[in-house]
Amino acid sequence: KKKKKNDNIHCHGVMVIRIAVTRNGLKKEDTAAVNRLLTERAGIVQLVVDPERSLELFDILVVGENGKLSPKVLLGLVYGAPLVTMDWVHKMLLHPAGEIDHWAHLDPKWKEPCLAYSSFPKPLKDMNIHVTPSTPLMPLLSHIIKCAGGTVGPLCDAALVISSAPEQTSLPQVSSSWLYQSVTLSRPAVYQPYLIPGSGRPPPLSVKKVTPEKKRNPSVSDDDDLLVRRKKRRRRFGHPL
Repeated sequence: KKKKKNDNIHCHGVMVIRIAVTRNGLKKEDTAAVNRLLTERAGIVQLVVDPERSLELFDILVVGENGKLSPKVLLGLVYGAPLVTMDWVHKMLLHPAGEIDHWAHLDPKWKEPCLAYSSFPKPLKDMNIHVTPSTPLMPLLSHIIKCAGGTVGPLCDAALVISSAPEQTSLPQVSSSWLYQSVTLSRPAVYQPYLIPGSGRPPPLSVKKVTPEKKRNPSVSDDDDLLVRRKKRRRRFGHPL
């Protein structure tokens, strides 16, 4: 049986919960509580330190107060991970022997998209998207697109381009904010608010320069014309006529 993407892993028969933590909106005491949880529940609760770079899966994302939409939040949504408040951490500390229902401690700001992604939706299904190499966080954005059901491919096969600057293509080109909004809505967002200024122009056609053909004097025959060219060539190289 294929393991679902947010299934907990097991280590020596013990359930292991892989958590990630956003730094936005976390207070010093919140950070201390998370560190205490990792120490007291070592072997059961493990921290995924830098999922934006490693693209490592995690089961739960702990968000701070007034947490902003960030790449880590996007990963949490497409992974189907609950985005919980610090209440979940404190409950885990108060009940060291039991499991706490993380779905009961969802952050109100992210509750709706979390519940939508809990059933593994694919908001970008059947969409072929090209991410330009110059786009910031290009590997991370490509990973998020794939987790959301989309396909990342070359420009010739794409229907949409995510870029930070206009490209010479007639395809619609949007900023990475379109992807952020689409993942948050759990459906593709409209293009217009996120179109790159100056984009949507087709590449210039390469026109072969045609040299105009020299007009010939109709009264001069081919033999006469050849004789004239020979005389000019001899004069050029100093030969006698």
